[in-house]
Amino acid sequence: MVIEHCMSRKAWNLPFLAEPSEVAALRRIVRTHLTLWGLPDLVEVAQICVSELVANVITHVGAGTPTTLVVAMKGTHVRIEVHDPDGKALPTLVSATSASESGRGLALVTAMADRWG
Repeated sequence: MVIEHCMSRKAWNLPFLAEPSEVAALRRIVRTHLTLWGLPDLVEVAQICVSELVANVITHVGAGTPTTLVVAMKGTHVRIEVHDPDGKALPTLVSATSASESGRGLALVTAMADRWG
């Protein structure tokens, strides 16, 4: 892809309320921006990471929490951040088994991201 056909890769912030009904829209927005940035190969991984991070806010901070999605480029890396009002407490990775009903979201993020935290 020719770079001049891509949208500027300026970081963007999207405030939203952390509600299950918002996750699909956030996934579409991430897909649109990464495609416009010329990064369609990263869409699926980015969408999964966004879904899991937002689900973590809903589960552990509460539905309806004012939250912000930030997507930025630094060099050749895409950085995805989900900020909630409890910014002092970073998510904690727990050991989940295949039989666990929850606790696998951050393990997915860990498996798909180069790093997080």
